[in-house]
This record gives sequence, structure tokens and C-alpha cells, in this order.
Amino acid sequence: MTQATRFLLTFGSIVLCFIGFHHWETLAESRITTYLKQEGHFRITLEENAILFWDRNQLIGRYEHSPQLPKPHFASLSTSSGVRLTRGFPMEKNLPGESKDHPHHRGAWFCHGDVIPDTPIQTIKLPHVEGIDFWSEGMGRGKIICTKRSIPQNWHHGVGIATFNEWQGPDQSVLLKEKRCLGITHVADGTLLVWEISLSSPKGKVQFGDTKEGSLGIRINDRLNEKNGGIIRTSEGEGEKACWGQETAWCDYHGTIEGQTVGIAILDDPANVIRACWHTRSYGLHAANPFGRKKSGFPARKDQTKLAEIPEGEQLALRYAMLLHHEPISVQQLDQLAKTWTNLPKCADLFKDD
Repeated sequence: MTQATRFLLTFGSIVLCFIGFHHWETLAESRITTYLKQEGHFRITLEENAILFWDRNQLIGRYEHSPQLPKPHFASLSTSSGVRLTRGFPMEKNLPGESKDHPHHRGAWFCHGDVIPDTPIQTIKLPHVEGIDFWSEGMGRGKIICTKRSIPQNWHHGVGIATFNEWQGPDQSVLLKEKRCLGITHVADGTLLVWEISLSSPKGKVQFGDTKEGSLGIRINDRLNEKNGGIIRTSEGEGEKACWGQETAWCDYHGTIEGQTVGIAILDDPANVIRACWHTRSYGLHAANPFGRKKSGFPARKDQTKLAEIPEGEQLALRYAMLLHHEPISVQQLDQLAKTWTNLPKCADLFKDD
């Protein structure tokens, strides 16, 4: 064995030990890596500014978190059979026939259109916004910056990862700190992507403004939207008019692509202290909004005006799941899943010390 070979083997062992014991990596430390965590046929691989979720060799989701972006988001989500469920624009600008409205609809994301700090921030006054807008993008808006992420861990026959975000105002002041855990696993009806969000206010009380523009959002593949024959439904009704602004355990958006019935259902954990209303539109927006009240126009909140808030030093925990399904699924199946998915162990429990 040559001296150079001995060096490479020794260096490789040191690196592997470091990965095993270093639970977090700050993004300043991060580099493109082939680090992989796998449980069953699910795996996560890491790049410098992205987290890739796989089912065997099929890319399910590419989660991008570059500090240059307005917010972390899934640039794409697909079924395990390879059908793309989300619109490509604005991440991919030249896909034939795609719509180009609402460029802030980036695949799948979590944010809110009006976050109101205790101490006002000097910025451009935007219409219908009392605090800082994290939903839309551009001058005078806020940004959500990912500052570190965990090493992936095995989670309930799948894999999970935690990221840490700062919700920064236009002056880079931190309004909210967020721990966001993402887990992927298999259920009988498809692939389940679980979002566990913990928000805290480091300085003063923070309120969430009464706007429809929030919060856990998806921009559906144009071929699935209601205007093109897709179907929006909840356990209580079907179509945008019957579903928009209502509070139910789940909302499903599905249609047909290349002969396959595919779609995404969002499920709201009944343990959430604030339940979501559906901001789901015929043109392809599909969102769960726990913060809209009377002013948002949500029929289920027409008598509510008190804003959701986080006192200084306290936390707000929210948990949702996205079911990525690649075959027909009935209302009864979705009702059953809504009752059972919440029994899954919490992904965040893997990262309690962080």
C-alpha cells in the first residue's frame, strides 16, 4: 500500500466519523456532498443549497434553500411513478405551455403574507399588509433564510431532516425563528411528505395578519388545475366554490396526466392549535392557511377577528402532510388517512437536542 493510499483511507475514515457525530452543518460549512441516508427504498441526498428526496431512483422532491432565494421551497414534487405534480415556473422558465402568473408560487413552500412585529420596521408600505409580507417577493418584502440543516435520519420506514430558518425583514432584522422538519415515507395510498414547523419570536410579540395569502402552499401542475379539468375536493364538497375558505381535515387537488389519475392532498393535523382554511384556487394554487380571519374572506372564519400571535419566547407548532398520489383515491380513503397519519412518530423528535 502506497503512502498516498494510506493517507486517503485515513482521511476517509476521519470524514465518516465526523459525519456520524456532527448532527448539524451550518450552511457556511456546507459543500456539495453525496451524503446519503436511506431507510427502505427512501433516501435523502444533500447538495450545497438543496435537499433531494428519493424513492429508489425516482426523485420525489428537490428542496432548495439557497440564501439568495426569497424563501426555501420544493422546486418540484413528483409521484413515485415519476409524474410531476407541481408547476415548473418560475424555477424553470421555458417549459412549453406553462402559465407564468404569480411568480412567487415556487413549487411548494411555507410562509405568510403579513407578519406583524411588536416594533414596526421601516419599509415600503404595501397594500393590505400591516407588517412584513413573506408571501410575495421583491422590494420591501421579507425573506426566509435557511441558516443550517441536520444530517438526515431514519424515520418511520422513511427518512427525515431538520432545517433552521430565520424570517428576516427588509432590514435583515429577525422577526421569527423556525425549525422545519421534513419527513418522507410510504402509506397505502401513496407517498407522504410531512411538514413539522415550529415558530418562535426572539424579540417581542409577533402577530399573523388577517390575509388569505398563506401559508403552506403548492402551485399545482397546470394540467391538473380545475380550469383544465382537475378536481378540488374536501370531505364536505367539490369545486373551488365549495372548498375555498372552509375548515376541513383535508383538501385534495387531482386530475389526469398521460392517462394517470394523480394529485396532492394536504392534511391538517387536528392537534394543531390553529386549524387551517383552504386557500385553493381553480388556476392551481393549493394552500392551507391557519392565519386568515374575517378580513381574508374565509367563510369558516367570518366571525373571527382576533389575530394569531406568538408571545416573545414562546413557540407555535404546526404539522401538515402532503399525500402525493398516483392512482384514484376515494373520499373514504382520505377520511381514513386523515385519522391515521397523525399517529406517525414526529419527525421533530429525531432532532430534539437541536
